[in-house]
Amino acid sequence: MITAEECVLYKEFVEKYQGYLYPLLGARLARDYNKINGIIIDMGTGPGYLTTQLAKRTGAKVHAVDINPAMHELTQKLTTDMGLNNLVSLDLEDVHNLSYPDNFADYIVSYSCLHHWEDPVLGIKECYRVLSIGGKIVILDTLPTNKKNLDILQEKIKEAQYFRFVKEALEESYSLNEVDEFVKLAGIENYSLGIFGFHPEDLVDCMDDLESVDFWDFEGSQPKVETWILTITK
Repeated sequence: MITAEECVLYKEFVEKYQGYLYPLLGARLARDYNKINGIIIDMGTGPGYLTTQLAKRTGAKVHAVDINPAMHELTQKLTTDMGLNNLVSLDLEDVHNLSYPDNFADYIVSYSCLHHWEDPVLGIKECYRVLSIGGKIVILDTLPTNKKNLDILQEKIKEAQYFRFVKEALEESYSLNEVDEFVKLAGIENYSLGIFGFHPEDLVDCMDDLESVDFWDFEGSQPKVETWILTITK
């Protein structure tokens, strides 16, 4: 578990380099949620950017799960600043041993967190256990990359204290074959797994949010870092 000081550094990194990402993710996932209607869990809320996007866009109760109390402090400040305290519950939970009852949540999302799970198979099993019948789990994380791409990223993220988060995530990430094996070992049959990409409507849905953030513009060489998406229905 990272320290409170490191949590603040991570928040600063997200604000500087990923400010555009969470409105886009929120737009995509909120549209998906609207087909379901129910309780949302953000599994691994971090500083709370996806949690608040989901709460704002859906009006649903969002359970912001994290094992790190320092991340909850950052999420609490963000929800207060956005006037969303009535929609967000800060839940100190371990994905490997969730306190929620069976069939609790209708929509469980997780972004860039699975590579932190000590036992991905057990974590997926627990998410599936607390998912309601007819509900959906959407997990996104980064695929491994090569040294060339890491070098390009390091040229763009010159601050060592920020680059470490990218480097560690990519070094700890899993391949599609590994993720596929995790799901099978969890005993889940109804799922899809593939490469993630945004749709034009994602951009349209969050134009207002994107006016206030800077896009991370890579000039010249583009790092080929891809994200996978796992969708599970019950």
